[in-house]
Amino acid sequence: ITAKVKAAFLKDSELKVLRIKVRTVKDVVHLSGTVKSAMVKAHAAQVAGGVDGVASVKNDLTVK
Repeated sequence: ITAKVKAAFLKDSELKVLRIKVRTVKDVVHLSGTVKSAMVKAHAAQVAGGVDGVASVKNDLTVK
């Protein structure tokens, strides 16, 4: 699942330039790192949540 989420981020023009750490425990994806806005933070969670096999997303991204 981690690889699928990372691949989805790479396909997204807004997310591919960011260094978002992705960790998966069972079917829960944990996102961490720094993003530039709350909109980007929400978008990353939406993209991750849309990946097949993801039950939920724990979004620990920090806005700076």
